[in-house]
Amino acid sequence: MNKFLSIFFLLFTSFLLGQNIGSLNGRILDIQSQKPLPGATVLLEGTGIGVVTDDEGYFIINDIPSQ
Repeated sequence: MNKFLSIFFLLFTSFLLGQNIGSLNGRILDIQSQKPLPGATVLLEGTGIGVVTDDEGYFIINDIPSQ
C-alpha cells in the first residue's frame, strides 16, 4: 500500500508540474456588422506575446507561460 501511494504521489506531482503553459483562442468580430476582422492584432497585455487573426477572424496563441 505504501508503494502504491508513493507512485501515485510521484505521478500526480509530475502532472501538476506539467501545467505551466496554456493557450488562448477566439474570434474577433466587428461590433456593428458582426463580420470577422482579418488581420487584427491580438496582444496579451504586459507581455510580448501576440498574434494576427486569419481571414475568418480566428486566432490561437499557444505556449502562454503561467505567472
